[in-house]
Amino acid sequence: MVRPAKKAARKMKRRASASLEADSSAVSVNSETDLDQDSQASSLEAAPLKEEDSSTEVVAPSESLASKEGHSSKAALASKACASSKKAAENASRFWADEWSERFGHKPVMVSEAMEALRVLPDGLYVDGTLGGGGHARAILKRLGPDGRLLGLDLDPGPLEFAREWGAGDPRLALARLNFKRLAGHLSESGLGPADGVMVDLGLSSSQLLNPERGFSFSFDGPLDMRLNPGSGLKAGDIVNNWSEGDIADILKRFGEERMHRRLAAAIVSERAAGPIDSTAKLAALAQKVLGRPGPPQRIHPATRMFMGLRLAVNDELESLAAFLAGARECLKPGGRLVVISFHSLEDRLVKEAFRGASAASDSPVAMHGGFFGGRPESAAGAPSGTPIAWRPLRRKVVKPSELEIALNPRARSAKLRGAEAVSGAEAVNGGSLEG
Repeated sequence: MVRPAKKAARKMKRRASASLEADSSAVSVNSETDLDQDSQASSLEAAPLKEEDSSTEVVAPSESLASKEGHSSKAALASKACASSKKAAENASRFWADEWSERFGHKPVMVSEAMEALRVLPDGLYVDGTLGGGGHARAILKRLGPDGRLLGLDLDPGPLEFAREWGAGDPRLALARLNFKRLAGHLSESGLGPADGVMVDLGLSSSQLLNPERGFSFSFDGPLDMRLNPGSGLKAGDIVNNWSEGDIADILKRFGEERMHRRLAAAIVSERAAGPIDSTAKLAALAQKVLGRPGPPQRIHPATRMFMGLRLAVNDELESLAAFLAGARECLKPGGRLVVISFHSLEDRLVKEAFRGASAASDSPVAMHGGFFGGRPESAAGAPSGTPIAWRPLRRKVVKPSELEIALNPRARSAKLRGAEAVSGAEAVNGGSLEG
């Protein structure tokens, strides 16, 4: 039998936990799998208290003085632990989302893990290939000395304009409107040379996702655009209204991993015969009509995979990532590090396969000292010029956000971080991962 005082203490814990979720109302992350959650933001960001949790606190019945004091002490300890946990979470929240991130409307994911994976050298050259709100870029700058340099890239002019605000007057920061797949050529042409570290944070930022005019989300009625680069030609509406049924079905299958791709493509072609499908609301309603079912709301909105597939196709995202990974070794010095945060299984698979390379030939781990991702091998740092470069993964397993970060930023839950170090081919074969 649970005593009343213990029951009260447990309620205090649940109440504090629910309050913590409610406090983390800032929207985040670039996740394709989170598109289906936009229409359910309130349930994700702040789950309501259960009815029993919102009731008045139970008062313990008359007991002996010693028993009362014992229960009271336990309840006080539980309350203190909850308060301490909430304070730690609030501190973490301030670290993950600085003032500039809040202004941009996007909370960066796994900042501390990414920085440890990059292992920023004070005088090094680093590249943020997907600048966005600049959360990771500002974390890199904090670790760079006066001789360090950071190059920030983005296809969207909005993040670059924003970076000119938060980076104003910092000579270490350079910006370029460029697809990260062209990084190797840009480093060579600009004379910057190979970098000590490169990171890319794939997908969308919350500011893009929540802007109806960009057409990324089915939670808002807007034009069928979905372009990461507003200056490029192809829009989602062009595919939906002009492409053949077979090509549309192929996109939904390849990029959206939609099982009902043929049925949905046929419905799109039939619907557009009566008039163009020119808004996100019309397309989402069509998906609901074709794939929806009666009863309680489905866990994933029927339009989720369709929107994801169209976005990946419009922006050639998987092709860009594959091209970048193929040339990424040229972007790094021997011993340099590449860190990729992905939110989609197809993206993560490309990164995983690229990092296997020559390093997959050996299962022998390298015992390295150091922190979360291990240290830097001296032999890699001193590899002679012209030596073939291969990858050595920093960890054997993918890195995921902590439970605390997910509680503060629910859209981080599908993020996956992988990192690798550029080493000579011989070292990769003889090495394995750098995980200590």
